[in-house]
Amino acid sequence: MGSYRILGRIGCGGMAEVFLGRVLGAAGFEKEVAIKSILPAYTKDAHMTALLVEEARLASLLTHANIAQVLDFGQLEDRYFIVMEYVDGANLEEILINAAGRGVRLPLRLACLICRRVLNGLAFVHARCDRSGRPLDLIHRDVSPPNILISRSGEVKLTDFGIAKAANRAIVTEAGMIRGKVAYMSPEQAVGDKLDQRSDLFSLGVVLHEMLTGGRLFDGDDQVQVLRKVRDARIDPPSAGAHNVPPEIDSLVMRALERERDKRFACARDFDKALETAVRELDLDASDTDLQEWLRPIISERRVDPLPASGDLITFGVPSVPAAEGTQKISPDATTAKEKPATRHAWLGLGAVIVGLLVYLLWFLWPGVTTAPPPGPDGTKTMASPAIIAPDAGLKLADTEDAGSGAIADAGTAAAEHGGDRQAIVVKKSMGTLFINSEPWAKIYIDGRDTGVTTPTVDGIRLPSGRHRVRLENPGLELSLTFSLRIAKNQKIKRFVNLRREGVQH
Repeated sequence: MGSYRILGRIGCGGMAEVFLGRVLGAAGFEKEVAIKSILPAYTKDAHMTALLVEEARLASLLTHANIAQVLDFGQLEDRYFIVMEYVDGANLEEILINAAGRGVRLPLRLACLICRRVLNGLAFVHARCDRSGRPLDLIHRDVSPPNILISRSGEVKLTDFGIAKAANRAIVTEAGMIRGKVAYMSPEQAVGDKLDQRSDLFSLGVVLHEMLTGGRLFDGDDQVQVLRKVRDARIDPPSAGAHNVPPEIDSLVMRALERERDKRFACARDFDKALETAVRELDLDASDTDLQEWLRPIISERRVDPLPASGDLITFGVPSVPAAEGTQKISPDATTAKEKPATRHAWLGLGAVIVGLLVYLLWFLWPGVTTAPPPGPDGTKTMASPAIIAPDAGLKLADTEDAGSGAIADAGTAAAEHGGDRQAIVVKKSMGTLFINSEPWAKIYIDGRDTGVTTPTVDGIRLPSGRHRVRLENPGLELSLTFSLRIAKNQKIKRFVNLRREGVQH
């Protein structure tokens, strides 16, 4: 058990977010850690929670220099948290984008070094046995640049085992969605076939190809098009896009990217040995120090987004209710869990009575005022509250930034109909629903406000009818895109955005 102080948020994906924390020990001991949790919007999703629990369970069995270590696991109210080692650096995707922005390409020898480090981690994962000595036959299933962390000192670590499964488990979820990043899937994964460890080798082959060429191997206007290209696996050698790639490296990459898995390397060790031989013969040896030197101008300063609860202390304790196997419950720090002074309780009680009395009076003085409508039956998030009209003061909106033109028109009509009536009138706004996804993930801002939701939206975002300004922002990659849309009553708008192609680099 340990105590952790939350310092701020350092990353956010489509389904989870990562905080920077500090573990507090005896005699003033402190160490920075990464704390991962499912986004609040998905805490009620039993499947997402199961993935996080599975990640913690599997990663606890994987202790290796090239795998990000899981240190602890716990629960705070309805949210589970994984405490992991903090890798001070960036993921490979961010590094490649930052390098391209500087007009720099990852050197061939460093691309080979990174690939070999990941292969070492995969070899360990693929050969891992459970505590009774039985092979786990693990497959990572999501080997991709965002899941390869590289520290400022040149350490390379594979992370995110949230969808890793034993070889005899299906890869298609109950909803029919194939898990994993589409552009880095193997052909057999793209069509839903049974997987083995060679699927991870294909995915790493895609990563190596992109490190050598500096471009996307499988790209398209939408994920269906990308999935079709992955399935067909018609691939040009890296030398077609990077003339400095020698034939020996070309052949290794193309063997890893064979469409038929029997033609690929049999295991990660074979891939690594072949790459080691080529590196030695081509005099492409590199060290962690070489990688560290190259990364110095590429990795930007650490960005920590402060949170309202930043600085709060959480402590792992005993769960008050049965939890998933092998988990612990996080309870508030002992100092915050102490009983509050009686005087404070008295003031709180008095305040509650006063508020209740005011609500009671308002209810009878203004019978036109009703409570805000509950969430929609589909569980969608509502972005605006009803408009309120006071005839003697003109139009008054509960939230002008969120109100659409349709709501304003409805409110104006209602005001005219009630003429000199002095009582306030509540106008229920007509609503629509926005479903939005992006590649890569992004925070969603609507009419200048942070919705607290990231792409992809699962239940959608409820919006009043009218025109809205939408901004998508990926802070890690410093990409953003702003656009306007008009939504009508009961309309459902679905939109996919390729942020890399359409977005603006800050």
